[in-house]
Amino acid sequence: MKFEELMKNIETATTKIESGKVSLDESIQLYEQAMKDCKECYDILNTAKGKIEILNKQFEDIENQENNDNLNNENLNDIAQKLNVDIYLAAIVVFVGRMFNNLAIIRRYYLEKWTNRKKEVANTEKTAQ
Repeated sequence: MKFEELMKNIETATTKIESGKVSLDESIQLYEQAMKDCKECYDILNTAKGKIEILNKQFEDIENQENNDNLNNENLNDIAQKLNVDIYLAAIVVFVGRMFNNLAIIRRYYLEKWTNRKKEVANTEKTAQ
C-alpha cells in the first residue's frame, strides 16, 4: 500500500474510534489495523530516509544546504507547537521538507550537467566546422 493510503486509513480509524459510535471489539480491530499501518508507514519512511541520506552524501558538495540546517536547529517540539499538530506529524513535515529540498538539489545538479553537456556538444560542432 502507498504511504498516503496508509495515512488515510489511520486517520479514518482514529476518527471512527474517537466518535464512540463503534463497538469495543470493532474499536480494538480498528486500533490493531491502525498500528499495523503505522508500522508500515514507519518502514516506508525509514527506507526513504536511507535513500535520501545516501543522496545527501553524494550531493553534499553541490550546494550549501542552509534550509536543512535551519530545520535541524529547530526543535521538533517547537515545530509541532507552531503547526498545532502531534510531534510525529511534525517529524513527517520536516522529513518531507528535507526530501523536497534534496530533490531540488538533485534537479539542479542534473540540469547543470545537461547544460554543460549541451555546451560541449555545441563547442564540438563548432570545432568540427
